[in-house]
Amino acid sequence: MTIGIDPTVDFACKLLLGSPDHPAITLHFLDAVLFRETPGIHHDFQLRTTAGIRLTDCLQVHLLELPKYDSPADNGVITDPVEQWTFFFRRAATLTAEDLVWHLPEPVFAEAAGFLEMIAKNPEERRYYQSRLKMQRDEQARLEAAEARGEARGEARGEARGELVGRIRLLQSLLGQPESSSSELRSRTIAELESLEADLQQRLRGRG
Repeated sequence: MTIGIDPTVDFACKLLLGSPDHPAITLHFLDAVLFRETPGIHHDFQLRTTAGIRLTDCLQVHLLELPKYDSPADNGVITDPVEQWTFFFRRAATLTAEDLVWHLPEPVFAEAAGFLEMIAKNPEERRYYQSRLKMQRDEQARLEAAEARGEARGEARGEARGELVGRIRLLQSLLGQPESSSSELRSRTIAELESLEADLQQRLRGRG
């Protein structure tokens, strides 16, 4: 029987990682993609100068972008520490505790799977987990709806970003280039879009 508890839900995550032993080292498991320009899953932020000199290793922020992770096809044991935790947070809810221990033989994961099973079997904790899960899903739906409404209003009003995206796609078409998707262009800043538009305009003028 699968565990059925998603460790990315804040209630479960705090039970798993709520230790105060290392208060200066924080781990963030992000169930979204923040840095689209890089394929890496793990980002390690530390205090450094602009020249790259590290001040200390006592203050660290580690961020893992879970949606970038693809489970291994060989169905074997996972040994890389970053991949172990990423696999756990992506797959724990859909596997049995025995399956998790097979892929992740380190003792910490057997303990973590035990925490999830405890939540699943304890009626009070499971009710609280379900309420937090519903809250997170409702919040995600609200944000997505707000984003959709914002995009619709922006396009209707000729918002600067929407206009830039339209002009860039038109210029790319006139130059015979593949048109960038609207979603890819909208992920860029206004300054980046304006710079891209200026470059395309210059290329088009050069053809004349």
